[in-house]
Amino acid sequence: MIATLQPPSVDMFPRLRELKAAVPDPTHPDAYFQNFDRRVQEGEHIQRLYLRYERPLQLLDPEAWRDLKERATPLTMKRHTTRGWQGLFDTLNEGLGYAYLHGIGCTEIAFLPRASKRTPDLDASHNGQRVLCEVKTINVSKDEAERRDRTNRGEIKAFKVATSVSDGMLGKVTATLASAVEQLSEADPAQTARRIVFTVLHFDDWVGDYQTEYIEQLDAHLLANPVVGAELVFAPASNLFDRRFTMQAATIVEL
Repeated sequence: MIATLQPPSVDMFPRLRELKAAVPDPTHPDAYFQNFDRRVQEGEHIQRLYLRYERPLQLLDPEAWRDLKERATPLTMKRHTTRGWQGLFDTLNEGLGYAYLHGIGCTEIAFLPRASKRTPDLDASHNGQRVLCEVKTINVSKDEAERRDRTNRGEIKAFKVATSVSDGMLGKVTATLASAVEQLSEADPAQTARRIVFTVLHFDDWVGDYQTEYIEQLDAHLLANPVVGAELVFAPASNLFDRRFTMQAATIVEL
């Protein structure tokens, strides 16, 4: 956690600034990072949001960062009408998966080359065993994305935050995890590798009032409907209240 507000500096956000410098057309209306310098001066909260990406990205070795930046750069120009630069951050989330592997003691961590067949995102080694990791992102619902877009355009309207996760969200999680396990199986048919699915969770309740309840419900769902074939790791995309979460069906980590 940042103790005091700091001015933006190369030392504070070196890798995000590298990505900012690589934007093909920085002045285009769809280009990301146009207001980066101003935003990081708006408050500690904004700095914390960016540091949730910057700190993990700093753990990437030069080759891994080159690979990720190369794939992320064109996405800085691809803005969805209601979801903004979701594609960019879905790709940057692969860096969070890399940081997780680093944190559990993996070595030789590398992004696997993209191929015609589905492959996991990351390859690594841990105590002499191969580790494969697929990174997934569960994004907000279509309704929530459209509501946030209207709010960003100035609409002021009261709304009610759901106190529980929808069946649609639970189904999306299960389907996403099952697809990830299939990708891992294609790369590891003999099932000799340690297999991990690292999933970044975006709940519709961005503030996080009901985040504890959501995670408890997700845990109960996965205990009743287990996804087998890989270790499951979840990372909530936001945690404004610095809560500590636990799950029985999966590992849950702080970004």
